[in-house]
Amino acid sequence: MSTSASNSAKGKRVGLEINEDEASPQKRFAYSSSQVTSIKSPLSQRGCSSIAANNLDLSTSYTSIANNTTKLDISTAFWRNEALRLQQLRETDQAEIESLKAYKRGKEGSDNKSYDIKQILIDREKEIASERKEWEDRYSELKEESENISASFMNVLKKVQQLDGKIEQLNEKIVQLENAMAELECEKSELVIINKRLELEKGELVNAQIELQEEKKSLSISLQNHRGESSKTIEDLEMKLKDMGDITKQRDEFLSAYEAILAKSSNSEAEIENLQEELDKARAKLKRVQSIEEEIHQSRLEKLREIDI
Repeated sequence: MSTSASNSAKGKRVGLEINEDEASPQKRFAYSSSQVTSIKSPLSQRGCSSIAANNLDLSTSYTSIANNTTKLDISTAFWRNEALRLQQLRETDQAEIESLKAYKRGKEGSDNKSYDIKQILIDREKEIASERKEWEDRYSELKEESENISASFMNVLKKVQQLDGKIEQLNEKIVQLENAMAELECEKSELVIINKRLELEKGELVNAQIELQEEKKSLSISLQNHRGESSKTIEDLEMKLKDMGDITKQRDEFLSAYEAILAKSSNSEAEIENLQEELDKARAKLKRVQSIEEEIHQSRLEKLREIDI
């Protein structure tokens, strides 16, 4: 009787241990799952894929363990009821034994009757021992299953802890990425402002280019007019040069005449004086001709420079 009660108590204790271990990992596992599913940043979707897969594996493992736990609870309850039934049978047998003893004392039955009672008691004890052995074997199996489930729970807890660590790392990375995104947004705003400034400068450059085109056209017209004037000036210079060539020819003739006069002037001083006067006049004319040639040459050089510019 004490053995059955002890076994019943052990079966009850096993069931309680399973229920206590069952609550905490479930709650913690649910928290980890919500932690993973609460991450909605688009930057973390790829980073969460492997953790989501691990979460799915953990969910599957947890469901399997929960099912095994339910089966274990059902089996434990069944064998607890069996233990109670055996206890009741033992008490019934004890009552029957007491009743038979009273009957034996009251009736003083024959040896055959006494033998029948002893045989019944022996058979009943064997039946109870067989049922007890079967129940103890089943209890050992249930205990082993309970230990396996506890080990599975520990593995799940370790995986959940690892998953929590990965989630914390992922959250830190998400914070870093969000900070980087904020910095990029600031840089983007600065780039937008710079782009607007560049657009304004581009408009100013376009306007300046238009003004330059107009100024270029004006300069082109002025240059064409200036070239026309320069062409006319060059023609005038060519005419002056032609006249200068005539003057040079006259000068040569005058010098020839002057040399002839000098040859003739050796006869008299009067003629020499006259020739000296004529020579002075010729020299003055020569200086004037040279001055005119220099002016024409300088004017031509200036016009050529203006044309080149």
